[in-house]
Amino acid sequence: MNTMKIQNYTSQVPASRSITEIESMLVGIGATGISKGYIDGKIRTLQFQVTIDQFGSHSFLIPAKAEIVREILVKGKKRIQKRAEKGLDEQAERTAWRIVRDWVESQCAMIQLKQADAMEVFMPYMLIKGQTLYHKLRETKFKLLGDGK
Repeated sequence: MNTMKIQNYTSQVPASRSITEIESMLVGIGATGISKGYIDGKIRTLQFQVTIDQFGSHSFLIPAKAEIVREILVKGKKRIQKRAEKGLDEQAERTAWRIVRDWVESQCAMIQLKQADAMEVFMPYMLIKGQTLYHKLRETKFKLLGDGK
């Protein structure tokens, strides 16, 4: 993939600002709790709770996969000098969180405009016994979904 096609690949917005904006949007749709998951001192996930009408309160986990963004950015560069590696890590983090922020903004707009509810748009990220619904379904090769007919 060409890095030119990656949304926000040159973002200079600090990851912390994108995360704060995401938290604000989630509160705007009724999140009752938000926590951060860290790996190596960096925020890698946001977990939040939302009460959805008759379905009650549910937790969701949204990742920002900076390490994958970094791999793609590296593929777009011919050579990376040692001193540029740290800058690349920071760019990948900024890019990953900005992409998540843009996605959450779109989902929250759908919820606020009553085009969807939070369960509908965030369901793949719903936590069930410490794992997202998407990952639980993937473990079963999506057999729970049936054959699609």
